[in-house]
Amino acid sequence: MAGTIWAGIALRRMRAQADPDAAPRAVALPAAWEDEAAAALAALAPGQAS
Repeated sequence: MAGTIWAGIALRRMRAQADPDAAPRAVALPAAWEDEAAAALAALAPGQAS
């Protein structure tokens, strides 16, 4: 993610959903963050899950 605020931060990618009944969506978050943060980001991200 060169040229972004995330440049130089180790990221990990995973699929998460904010609601157990929702479709999972791709989320990238800092490697040190807990898995629960991915669900929170999935809830905030605009658009549709794919």
